[in-house]
Amino acid sequence: MATHFASPEQSGSRLATRSKIKSRRVLTKEEQSALSRRPVEVILAGMPYSEAATLFDMCQQNCRRRFFRLARLAVGRLSPTHRLEAPFDTHHVRVMRQHKDAWLRAYDQALEPITKSECPEPAAVSISDLRLNKAVEACLRHAGIRTLTDILNMTEDEFLNKRYLGKSTLRAIQDLLTRLGLSFKPSAVSDTLTTVERLAP
Repeated sequence: MATHFASPEQSGSRLATRSKIKSRRVLTKEEQSALSRRPVEVILAGMPYSEAATLFDMCQQNCRRRFFRLARLAVGRLSPTHRLEAPFDTHHVRVMRQHKDAWLRAYDQALEPITKSECPEPAAVSISDLRLNKAVEACLRHAGIRTLTDILNMTEDEFLNKRYLGKSTLRAIQDLLTRLGLSFKPSAVSDTLTTVERLAP
């Protein structure tokens, strides 16, 4: 059986790639936000999709798709005069460029965590309006959770027992509920313990 050895050039390039991956710094949340904001900025500034695609090292179709996905984040935060209905097209982009500052302001607000004042009726709040991490939002959707009320009607154990949901998702939801002054439904065990503590002399 023939044995293949890597040439010095191949070994060198692999080592260079490995060292590059190891030395890659983890971006902070602010740096990630600034990086994701760039496609919105340059396209609203008037840069064509072809040039933006070259700048961000992606194909033109993906660049366009990514821009509209990011633009959808801002829609709910805009005043009715600037709001546009999806799906967006070339005409919409022209209007968006005229109100560039309003769109960028709305986009920045859309990345901020949801506040208690924005969430008066949990039943009416859908998962997409909670401005969660996209991975967390996808896990909730796969688990069949569509609104904030679906979360509030579960105990922590029931939440963890659902498929696609794990401890990292639970932590993200606990942070969200604490910020909104809400909590999971108390479990039967904690109810029993509370009753015992109350009856204890």
